[in-house]
Amino acid sequence: MNKILKQIIEIKSNKLLIFIETISIVSLLLAIYYVAFRILPKIVEITQTISLILALFITIIIIFICFRLVFDKKKASFLYLLKKFRFQKINKKTIYQAIWIFLIAAILSGLMRLILDYLNITFISNEQFEIAKFHKQSAGPFFMPLSILVVVIFGPLQEEVLFRGYLLPKQEAAIGKHAWVLNGFAFNFTHLLVYDFVSLLLISPFCFLLAYKVQKHKNTSIGLLAHLFVNLGFIVRLLMV
Repeated sequence: MNKILKQIIEIKSNKLLIFIETISIVSLLLAIYYVAFRILPKIVEITQTISLILALFITIIIIFICFRLVFDKKKASFLYLLKKFRFQKINKKTIYQAIWIFLIAAILSGLMRLILDYLNITFISNEQFEIAKFHKQSAGPFFMPLSILVVVIFGPLQEEVLFRGYLLPKQEAAIGKHAWVLNGFAFNFTHLLVYDFVSLLLISPFCFLLAYKVQKHKNTSIGLLAHLFVNLGFIVRLLMV
């Protein structure tokens, strides 16, 4: 009886701890994004802001990886990191799964957008695109290369390492097969300072499909590729205007 009680307490404790860790990570990212997107653009030029955001992303990855390596007391190696964060070799199946996420999320988000437009409901994602267009026209020749570097490469990489590589396996261990729901909510909510609640609704299919597929296949490479496709779509759209 005591053994069963201890197991129940341990399970509840693990669930509580993973919820606390999830909230802590989301809160930390929101704080960083607040500085990067709300405060810095008011006091520095856009190219400097992008460089600083890039530096922040890289710093987060380095600190996070070093902390985990020290905690696990294992030798640092590239292959170890790939295995640790569940990155697998990219093959046709990985690409197909990533394209599936991209297409389904795009269709669902597109249908939601049509409904919102029909109801004359405005949302910040359109405003963000107009702001990006303005910066593209006024920030000089370095804007697009830096944007591609941050938005298409470093942004998805740091988010996938953090949310799907690190957090999702711990959420699986604590709450089981429905961990992707918590992961999707957490990832969605980190965009709160960039978008409003209506815009979060539009990106929610992507957030939840991403977490679901990565958990199902235990493959963070799927999430990284899908994330690259989505962010690349934004850049391509920006280049066409």
